[in-house]
Amino acid sequence: MNWDEYEEQTGIKRPAWIDGVGNINWHYGAKDPAPPKPLTVQQTAGLMPQVNAQRMTMDLMPQPGAQAPWRPGLRGWRPGW
Repeated sequence: MNWDEYEEQTGIKRPAWIDGVGNINWHYGAKDPAPPKPLTVQQTAGLMPQVNAQRMTMDLMPQPGAQAPWRPGLRGWRPGW
């Protein structure tokens, strides 16, 4: 039996703290909580992730000897395949 049938048969209305589906609203009649106070600039900055600056190097070109020399068979075509 749902609440609509109960109300029709008994003439008693469901309590206000029970919603239309039959769930209990445990917070019925309670005041809404006050909104939180706005954060200051320092508090907002404290919530942001900290990024450490990395030192830029000017040698962006590969240096001689920094890369292994290319040898056939290590990557790409392999003999016997």
